[in-house]
Amino acid sequence: MQNLQILGYVLKKIEFEVNDSAKTSKAFNIHPNVRFDMALKGDLCRLSIKVSISKTEQLDTPFNLDVTLVGDFKIIRPINIQEMTKEASETLYPYARSSISSLTTNANIPPYYLPFLDFDKITNSVSNSTDQIKIRPLDEEI
Repeated sequence: MQNLQILGYVLKKIEFEVNDSAKTSKAFNIHPNVRFDMALKGDLCRLSIKVSISKTEQLDTPFNLDVTLVGDFKIIRPINIQEMTKEASETLYPYARSSISSLTTNANIPPYYLPFLDFDKITNSVSNSTDQIKIRPLDEEI
C-alpha cells in the first residue's frame, strides 16, 4: 500500500571528474558510498540521497563522483519512520541510479549503474547501515 506521494525531486549537487584510468580497458571494482537522510515537517517528508565514488590509494576508479538528489513527499497515511524511510528510498533511489548512469554515458565512458538495493534487508538491520550504505531516519525538520 502506498503511504507516500512523491511531489518531485531535484539533483542538488553534481560533481564529476573523469580519471586518466578511464581511458584504459581494464575492469574496475567500484564501491559507491550511498547515504540516505530523511527529514519531516507536518505531513511532508524529504529524502536526500548522497552518492560518492572516489579514487583512493587502494581502489582505482575511472571517475570521481559526488551527487546529491533530494525528493519531497506528501504523507498520505501515517506510518512509522522506518517504513516511511524505506518507501521513500525505494521510490527515489531509481532516479539516482538513472541520473548517474546518464552522467557517465554522457561523459563518453562506459555507463556505471549503481547496484540494486534490498531496502527490506537494509531498513530491518539493527544499525540501518552497511559498509557503504547508510540510512539515517530523521535528521532535522525540512
